[in-house]
Amino acid sequence: MRQIADEIVAIAKAKGVHLSGNIMDKQFQMIESQSYNTTSSLQRDMKEGKPSELEAQTGTIVKMGLELGIPTPINAFIYTCLLPQEKRARSPLTPKGRI
Repeated sequence: MRQIADEIVAIAKAKGVHLSGNIMDKQFQMIESQSYNTTSSLQRDMKEGKPSELEAQTGTIVKMGLELGIPTPINAFIYTCLLPQEKRARSPLTPKGRI
């Protein structure tokens, strides 16, 4: 998760987005305070075979990285692995539900 965040921060900085020096520590504190069984909305949508925010979140980071010449190997790996499932969920010809 730290590597994912580092890639996102690199993109934000390249785009001129100001982030406080301790933003990642605060975010990880919030994540670590969640219940062990907590899941993200993306994870819940994927598990249920529903369209998710994969493209808007991870896909955008990967595309911005390519445009800016910033490597995003972890985000690209996640995006590539989850994209087939996302495409199935968005296909009108594919039955919805758990995969």
